[in-house]
Amino acid sequence: MSEFLRSYLFVYLFCLGLSLGSLANLMLHQLTGGRWGDALRAPMIAAASLLPLVALFCFPLLIDLPLVFRWMGDPASVAGKSWWLNRPFFLVRAALYLAIWSALALRWLALAARAHGTRSSELIRLSAVGLIVYGITVSLAAVDLIMSLTPQLYSSTL
Repeated sequence: MSEFLRSYLFVYLFCLGLSLGSLANLMLHQLTGGRWGDALRAPMIAAASLLPLVALFCFPLLIDLPLVFRWMGDPASVAGKSWWLNRPFFLVRAALYLAIWSALALRWLALAARAHGTRSSELIRLSAVGLIVYGITVSLAAVDLIMSLTPQLYSSTL
């Protein structure tokens, strides 16, 4: 079961990355303008619109989290980092990341549908704020979901 859940995490992060990356590229294209993103706009909108659905696919990982993240089964292995690496705080952060990304995607797509391909000021503002939020949340989620697979990791950010 442990191998299945770790493999599932890999595939889940790949699919999440496609949706998140598409949303980031859409926001970047909205800010920069130009014709470089026009050819990929429709597939990127399709991928970004799947973000709330992809967020729901995290539930199989909840079957047995200590099999995926071994530090949850052995809290002593992360004694110095237990303020960050503890199960309740981990689950709250993961839910918060997914909620933020889903809300950002839904809001951006709704505004883009109303703008009909034009550069509305509201969409530009949302894209600017969205890229900042994206950068922060994706960085933190990478620490949580990838780096914490190895609980003995040493990093200047932790």
